[in-house]
Amino acid sequence: MSFIFFGALLLGFYMAWNIGANDVANAMGTSVGSRALTLKKAVLIAAVLEFSGAFFAGSSVSETLQHGIIAPAIFEGNLEIFALGMMGSLFATGALLHIASYFGLPISTTHAVVGAVIGFGSVVGGVEAIHWTQVGWISAAWVISPILSGFIAHLFFRLTQRVVSWIKVPVASEGISTPSPFHQFFISLQIGTACMVAFAHGANDVANAIGPVAAILNVLKTHSLHAKSEIPSWLLALGGCGIVLGLATWGWRVIETVGKKITKLSPMHGFCAEFGAAITILAASKFGLPISTTHALVGAVFGVGLVQGFSSLNLQTLKEIVLSWVITIPSCALLSILAFYLLRFFIGLIQ
Repeated sequence: MSFIFFGALLLGFYMAWNIGANDVANAMGTSVGSRALTLKKAVLIAAVLEFSGAFFAGSSVSETLQHGIIAPAIFEGNLEIFALGMMGSLFATGALLHIASYFGLPISTTHAVVGAVIGFGSVVGGVEAIHWTQVGWISAAWVISPILSGFIAHLFFRLTQRVVSWIKVPVASEGISTPSPFHQFFISLQIGTACMVAFAHGANDVANAIGPVAAILNVLKTHSLHAKSEIPSWLLALGGCGIVLGLATWGWRVIETVGKKITKLSPMHGFCAEFGAAITILAASKFGLPISTTHALVGAVFGVGLVQGFSSLNLQTLKEIVLSWVITIPSCALLSILAFYLLRFFIGLIQ
């Protein structure tokens, strides 16, 4: 059991590292792309706020993936299989995020975890053990979230653009008007919203890394799947440190894709994109629709870029991003199955 204990901690940290490397673009990508923040400043600000969100608010995320995607009854009487399956899911998700981050592709951590859990759940309990209705809702979010956030961001940018164009500062000496100083204003707004998203991201997505770890540790301690899983402060700190380290060492790749490779962003573009994504996420939460923050933000960046026409968009980058979204769940499912069997084989050898 000591192998499972330390293995779960190591894989949880690896998962958190990859969350920091990939998902942090949700908070800082547009700020870097619009030059509201330099990459170095974005990393420093996000490091503080991501860790703060993970440590101070991460335990409030109570919904567990293992109860929503697969029926926990299939693990009754074989808790070791549950622990190994969750460890395999952590490895599979972390590995896929690692590969995606190397190529600068922003993917959904939540969808990756879902795919991993589907993988080992199907092997253990069969396809009938999967809650396919819930999986269907999550898959539908691939289409709904980027389209909705892109539409909102597009309309909001056009409205903001019109309001700003009405406000001119006359320059008497030249007899012409110059753009409103409400522009360095959008920089301030964007930095503020980026900080809020970073804190919220740390608070919510750290659960994707330490939630499975907490469940494994709880099973080892109580020998039950039904006992309430408390997340200790030291585990929140472990997840927060992993996110910060991933951001600092690997996160620049995805930040550059979201901020610079989809379309050219100004502070107003960046602010409107973040606003569109935030509205979409809040609306989806209100109606209980599971969506991806990554998908929402990429859709919003596409929406504001579309104001200037398709020629301003890097369609090749968008094609690569969408393709990575499509293969996320099946890839993680296959990796999870492979990792599960390897872990079970290794456990059999050392026992």
